[in-house]
Amino acid sequence: MATQPTKDKIISSSWELLEELTLTEFSMRKLASAVGMTVSSLYYHFSSKEALFAELIDKASLEIIFPANEKTWQDRLFVYGKNIYTVLESYPNLAQLMMDYPPESENYLRLFDKLLMIVDD
Repeated sequence: MATQPTKDKIISSSWELLEELTLTEFSMRKLASAVGMTVSSLYYHFSSKEALFAELIDKASLEIIFPANEKTWQDRLFVYGKNIYTVLESYPNLAQLMMDYPPESENYLRLFDKLLMIVDD
């Protein structure tokens, strides 16, 4: 009996599938096929496509490094923008995901909080 793929495998397979498909073409059925599991097993790990997308955004947002050493808010904003851009380039369709799904996860909200902290200075 084959072992069930972990959430991390599902997430990495999701990014691979998003490299090939647009967000509208992406489906849980296509993902289940790519991961080699049934759709119902996939729904055991993620209750919906939106829940999966929220997890993808959350994990990617965690990788954005907040600049701490820059002296001016303009320099911090510039570096933070570059760091955001680097992560956006690393994940296919991430920018579209972030535009289509409101910030709800902890890391996604933290990204906006840090951005506001910079401009608040």
